[in-house]
Amino acid sequence: MKIRYMLLMCGLLCLTSCFKDETTEGTGAISEIIIEDGTIKDTYEIDKNDTLVITPKVRQTTRDKALSYTWEVDQKVYSTDTSFVYVGNMLGTYQCRLIIENEDGKTFFPFTLNVNSPYEEGITVLSCDEEGKSMLSFMLKQRDTGIEDHFEQGDCFALNNPDEPFASHVADMVQCDGSLIIACRGEGTTADPGTIYYLNEKTFVVENMLTAPEYPDFKPTRMGIPANGSAGSSYPILCENGSVYEFSTTEGALAPATKLKSTYAQACAVYSGGSAGKYDLLFWDNQVGGLCLLLNGYGPYYCSSTYLLTRDQCVGSANYFNGLDFVTMFIPRLPA
Repeated sequence: MKIRYMLLMCGLLCLTSCFKDETTEGTGAISEIIIEDGTIKDTYEIDKNDTLVITPKVRQTTRDKALSYTWEVDQKVYSTDTSFVYVGNMLGTYQCRLIIENEDGKTFFPFTLNVNSPYEEGITVLSCDEEGKSMLSFMLKQRDTGIEDHFEQGDCFALNNPDEPFASHVADMVQCDGSLIIACRGEGTTADPGTIYYLNEKTFVVENMLTAPEYPDFKPTRMGIPANGSAGSSYPILCENGSVYEFSTTEGALAPATKLKSTYAQACAVYSGGSAGKYDLLFWDNQVGGLCLLLNGYGPYYCSSTYLLTRDQCVGSANYFNGLDFVTMFIPRLPA
C-alpha cells in the first residue's frame, strides 16, 4: 500500500510541474481599457457644415491587446475607425457613444453632439458680380473670445444647396415667417428664369421655389412682403419693367396684379406693424408721377396735401410729392 501511495504522489508532482502559471508572469492577466481624461468631452457644439474630429487617447492596464472601436450616433453604428470624423449636415442634438473592446472586455463613453445653426446672429448679404452671378453671404457675429465678426467662407447658398442652381441677378430678400424669401431677376430664359426662393432661415436650405414661365416679363426686383405673412393675402412683386404681380406667400401662387396696374419705379417700401395682416406699402407710380400707398392691403391711395386720393382723382400736380425726385425721399426698406 505504501508503494502505491508513493507512486500516486509522484504522478501528481509531474502533472503540477507541467502547468504554467501565467498569472504570476502577467501574460494572462486582464488588460483593462482606459480612455485618458479630457480626450473625449461630455458635450460637443459644432455649427452646421462644420467637421468634428475626436481622437481619444487609450491605454491598457497590463499589456497592449488588439482593440476594436465602434462609434454610435443615435444608437446606430456610424464608424469603426479609431477617430470620430463627423460632418454636421443636419441641425439637431445627437446622443453618441464610443465602444472600445479587446479580448478581455469593453469600455463605453457616452457623449452628446449638438449641431447648431451658424446663421442665428449676424448679417445676411446678397450680391452679384458683373456677369450677374448671384451670391449669398453671411457675416457671423462674434461668439468666442479672440474670434471677431467674420464672413463664412464661400457662397452660403451653394454650400447648403449643392444641387440647386442659384438664378442670376439676385435682387431682393425679406425675412417672413421663419423663411428667407429671395428674388432673383434671372435672364428670363428657360435655363435662368426669374425665381423666388424660400430658404429656411436657420439652415439656408431651399424649401420651396417659384418660377413663372407663363409670364415672360416676370423678372422680380422688389418684394412688397411684410415680416408676418397672412394666409389668403397676396403681396406685390415689382418686376424689372415696372409691372407688378401678386404673390401669395402661404400658397406660393403668382398672378397679375389686380390693384397696382400702373408701372412703377424700382423701389418699394414695406412697413410691417408687427402682427399678421398689418402692413403698409409704398410705390412710386411712374405714370401718375406720385407716391401711392397700400394700407393694410387696401388702395392704392395717392398722397395729396389734403387727403389720400384714389388713382382716378390723382394727377401729378395734385400729388403731395409732385416735382420731387423720389430717390431723395424714398426709403427702400422701413424698419419694423
